Amino acid sequence: MTINNLLQDGSIKLKRANIQTAALDAEILLAHVLNSTRSKILSQPKSVMHKKQIDKFNALIKVRSKFVPVAYLTKQREFYGLNFYVNENVLVPRPATELMIENVLSLVRPNQTVTIADVGTGSGCIAVTLAHHLPKATILATDISKKALVVAQKNAQALAKNKKVSFWQGNLLEPIKVKKIDIIIANLPYLKPTDLGEPTIQAEPKLALWGGDDGLQTIKCLINQTASLPAKPSYVMLEFNHGQAGGLSEYIERILDPSELSVYKDNDGLDRTAVIKL
Repeated sequence: MTINNLLQDGSIKLKRANIQTAALDAEILLAHVLNSTRSKILSQPKSVMHKKQIDKFNALIKVRSKFVPVAYLTKQREFYGLNFYVNENVLVPRPATELMIENVLSLVRPNQTVTIADVGTGSGCIAVTLAHHLPKATILATDISKKALVVAQKNAQALAKNKKVSFWQGNLLEPIKVKKIDIIIANLPYLKPTDLGEPTIQAEPKLALWGGDDGLQTIKCLINQTASLPAKPSYVMLEFNHGQAGGLSEYIERILDPSELSVYKDNDGLDRTAVIKL
């Protein structure tokens, strides 16, 4: 069986399972099996595959058909130009979250000395990316999940060598509440119970997804903790789900009394991040 045959067969199987990105996923998985790149395998459509390669590819297609994220199968995900290690203990980084990176980089100069707290760091994609682009910044990354912090630390070691990134286990700001923080950034759980039935997220950790009955429970807790800090940060940046901007903005205004509150849209035109100036 050739590369082209295998890709067609894998794509058909994924389409039957209602995987929306069937062709792309098949290409990524085969490239992974061959320890190659998509562009290279697509340039060699008539290359013949060995039985072990075919069996491994088919096994991955079978698992992907059950909506297990491709990133969990390849153990990697690209985020803001960097390749992150991911597994089932962390949320798969989304392109929409890259907007948070842009929000920070628009405010902080590359060589500026600043302390940034990444709350609910998960894979560490935000913390490590900021450390990569802001070499003078001190990054404090927290997560309640010990298993998630193992993943984040692995990414920091691989991608943010010699950078000032430290990891703290605990509930949101609790482990670092005595620190002087300039910017708080957080991509916290924001899904409501009715959102959790979506097939594409079933393999991801519920701890990183469920935000209580209104989807804002964890985010509101962070806002309350921020209001109680002995030294207020200059900015707080939050990611949220579309449709939550109104309720979240009202809560922010009431609890934090910001001097400025801006909401930014993602590439799909949906409200996605809030930048709060205190």
